[in-house]
Amino acid sequence: GDTAEMAAEAAAAHGGDTVRPPPPRVDSWDFDVCMLSKEHVATFIFSLFERLDLIARCNVDRGRMFSFVAVVAAHYRDNAYHNLWHAADVTHATYLLLRAELSKVFSPHECFALLTAALCHDVDHLGVNNKFLYSVNAPLASKFTTSALERHHCELTELMMHTLGLAVEWREGDDTTTHEERANTAERVDERNMARAEECGGGEGEEWDREAG
Repeated sequence: GDTAEMAAEAAAAHGGDTVRPPPPRVDSWDFDVCMLSKEHVATFIFSLFERLDLIARCNVDRGRMFSFVAVVAAHYRDNAYHNLWHAADVTHATYLLLRAELSKVFSPHECFALLTAALCHDVDHLGVNNKFLYSVNAPLASKFTTSALERHHCELTELMMHTLGLAVEWREGDDTTTHEERANTAERVDERNMARAEECGGGEGEEWDREAG
């Protein structure tokens, strides 16, 4: 499919395991991801995983991981805000937090999950908010009864990981929660987010956030 083809092209374009070093001052909060050209953003994000040594510590195939990052990057649309540079900015901020203190609190696998979530949290964002999607009965609104965009981002992330064969080897004892517990936790988080959104005036604002078009 398209995802597999994009992965192959990404690997070929970057010479397999050859990855350019990250830009200077990457460990500073002053680092501006917007100075990166679009073709270099995926390499930059990949370097953040490497700087934390998460790929090796989590036994992730390096080539597949780079392909995953490249394919995720390619699925970000050219929106005014929810675009590839927004994803890079959030991923970089998460990297700095993990580097400073959080890596002492979380396991390598939890750090890997956090950085991956930061990268993928708005993948394939449509440039409008949930309120707009439900008001026009968009396909995603029919598919997901609540939090359509967030559930779409999550589903697409899982699909890309599965398609690329990206597997994280969890050591025994690292993850003791069941699928049901994870689902319940996700549902509680979703309910909490929706409640906070209502308190703030209807989700992502009273206006329909039409970025594209």
